[in-house]
Amino acid sequence: MKIGLAIPQYARWFRGEPAFRVLAKARELRLQSIWLVDHIILTPTQAVGYGTGTTDVWTASAYFAGVCNAIDYHPYFSQAIVVIPWRPPIQQAQVIASIDHFTNGRLLIGAGSGHIVEASDALGQSFDERTAMTDEYLKCMISLWKNRVASFHGAYVNFGEMTIMVRPTQEPHPPIIYGGRGPRPFRRIGEYCQGYLPGSTSPLNEPSVRYGPIGEQPSHYEGKPVFPWDAEELTGTQRLERDLREIQKYWDRYGRTGKPYVALTIQCQISDRRDEDVSEVGRGLVKEGERAFRATYPVVHVDDLVRTIRAWNDVGVDHVAIRPGAYRYGDLDQVGNLLHQLELLAEHVLPKAPIDHGPIVPFSYADSIEGVD
Repeated sequence: MKIGLAIPQYARWFRGEPAFRVLAKARELRLQSIWLVDHIILTPTQAVGYGTGTTDVWTASAYFAGVCNAIDYHPYFSQAIVVIPWRPPIQQAQVIASIDHFTNGRLLIGAGSGHIVEASDALGQSFDERTAMTDEYLKCMISLWKNRVASFHGAYVNFGEMTIMVRPTQEPHPPIIYGGRGPRPFRRIGEYCQGYLPGSTSPLNEPSVRYGPIGEQPSHYEGKPVFPWDAEELTGTQRLERDLREIQKYWDRYGRTGKPYVALTIQCQISDRRDEDVSEVGRGLVKEGERAFRATYPVVHVDDLVRTIRAWNDVGVDHVAIRPGAYRYGDLDQVGNLLHQLELLAEHVLPKAPIDHGPIVPFSYADSIEGVD
């Protein structure tokens, strides 16, 4: 298993010297990947929870890749997640190819379709068409990456015999780890993606039901659970096992070899005490009529985090990104809190985690993709 760090690129203070200190600590701990988030435009209420300093995900990736190169630290870079329909695919293909080049072929594309209606409206996009746009945009980009001279003819993108000039370092292209759950996302993974990126998972791996009111549970669609097992009380690992079996059906249907690469993030406030005064650290507001967001970091003991990581490894997770809380906590400021948690990770978690420091095993690429030359 690979262990990475999801950095607080959403925070206004995570620039310059503080960011340098955190990345230098990640290098010292031999963390194998750096993960970013993606938001372009939000309502002021949503921005409180999502982060009022969020920088553009691709610009930030290039910046932090440069910082890492300067300190001789060469992690993989990924996103949880980047919303594919939010950016023109031709431009995005060139940007991604450039960053794959800057990271020497260590970019993983944590792709998704988005879930914020207000952002789609502001960008002049149909929220209901976002999944169709995702399929077409990704296929367009794959065509541009695979072919020095490419043509693509679709409902949203149309060009013939053109080139973006820069090629990705990875061939045929950087792996696409798709973050979405349901029959259509799982079909997408089976058809042409390289892996699965479940949403942020519970650090305690406790039993839960994912069937609830619309807008409150991610597994509820049109009055029914997305999958039958969403109405069952399952732990996160049990539910992921069911999901992976479902994905495998699509993987086999499209004649894929190997297995989907599975990566996930764990969001928590790491502690070595059992007697903390609070159970979580959070920030966010709620406004009637808006899809609200509250960033929540459950306070998790280091031993519980070790058990959770081992449990994910046992069900086939290949890559875990830890997203530690980066707010003020007790007597610690934001930087101090984050660095303290990384110290706890180094002392209590990493030595007990099933870590593989070798290169990522080869990804599985589809032999042919409908709509891609």
